[in-house]
Amino acid sequence: LAYFTFRVGQAQAEFKPVLSVEPNSPQIFRGATVTLTCRIWGWSGLYLWNKDDHYSHSSAENFYTMKVDQSHKYRCYGSIDKRQTTLSNEVTLSVIEAVLTLQPDGQIFSGQEVTFTCEIRGHADTEWMYNWYEDGVKISVYTKSRQYSFTPVESLSTKYTCSGQRRSDSQTSETSNTVTLTVSEKPKPELTSSREGAVLKGNSVTLYCTLKLQSAGWKFYWIKPTQSTETETEAETDYYTKTYSAVSVSDEGQYRCRAGRGNPVYYTHYSDALWVNVTDVKAPLSVLKLLSSAVAASPYVLVTIILAVKCYRARNDPDEDNRPYRVIEAEASV
Repeated sequence: LAYFTFRVGQAQAEFKPVLSVEPNSPQIFRGATVTLTCRIWGWSGLYLWNKDDHYSHSSAENFYTMKVDQSHKYRCYGSIDKRQTTLSNEVTLSVIEAVLTLQPDGQIFSGQEVTFTCEIRGHADTEWMYNWYEDGVKISVYTKSRQYSFTPVESLSTKYTCSGQRRSDSQTSETSNTVTLTVSEKPKPELTSSREGAVLKGNSVTLYCTLKLQSAGWKFYWIKPTQSTETETEAETDYYTKTYSAVSVSDEGQYRCRAGRGNPVYYTHYSDALWVNVTDVKAPLSVLKLLSSAVAASPYVLVTIILAVKCYRARNDPDEDNRPYRVIEAEASV
């Protein structure tokens, strides 16, 4: 790449391009017409144009008129006989920006209300109307509200954008960033107990309300059985476990739970009912346990019986240990 200079008296100076824009506004509406002018003193060669640091096109004229659609940065330079001037100053054409956000953030479930907000940056005092797009297709006419709310009823994954239109002259903003809305099916927790079988009266039992997609922000609601479903109440906890202490027979019944988060609260499905059985009688040992205990203890019982018999005989017949010897003597004397 060769740069060249021209002589003024005894000094040398570069051909230095100067780029300007008309109208000169810090922010431009989409579709507005602007003219870029590249001034190079005494120049008779071609004018070349860069957009976002990449070559765009060349022209014999020193101006470039266009309709602005998006924000870009421009520079110009001159070229003649395969020699080029230095680059001009940079001119940024900033189209008024729309920024799209979604609430709530994080995981979203069917039946949960969502709200999109379309903010026009730097022009909060301007009266705007808003347009909304779903997968690139307009889904509503311009609305006065910058918020768009709805409640998805099924799982989905859809891309949304928005744009603003000024009421006074219908000038429009740039299309916003893309926000992808992903909706999962409404969750259903699983309710389990720390106890297998019946709970002895006076003992405690801990219940667990577990979500497959456990995450922060959930509160848990516990329904304890009552005489009437009309009087059922929900106990709230910040954790997915709840312990019932010193249970009584009246605590027996079907328990349920659900989870909720947000404001207003979004609730999951209720869990399946879990039956908690409370008894005031200690369960007897099963036959199987008795047999296994007897088998385990049988060698010790047998040894004990043998020793007891020997002790009994010894007490009743002191000469029992010498009897075989006496018999042998008697036989020998015959």
